[in-house]
Amino acid sequence: PTCTEMNLGYCNDMEYTRTIFPNILGHRSRLEAESGAEYLLLSVIHALLNGECSPEIRLVGCSVLASPCRHNKMIKPCRSTCEALRKDCR
Repeated sequence: PTCTEMNLGYCNDMEYTRTIFPNILGHRSRLEAESGAEYLLLSVIHALLNGECSPEIRLVGCSVLASPCRHNKMIKPCRSTCEALRKDCR
């Protein structure tokens, strides 16, 4: 796998511009990621919560759907960020 330009609609304004597929969920393309239930769920959760439980919810969601990529390597979300998000959004 190699890094590609970030073209995932919901995540286009993230701080990173390169992603890699397959993603953490096994989606092999942008189209597959955008067609998945997780993509819809992320956008609905963000709209409902409006970042109230944690400002990181969108970043973590996008990191799962379209992981940042550097030097053709996937950069997964940090465990501490995921744990903080879980705690804040209970």
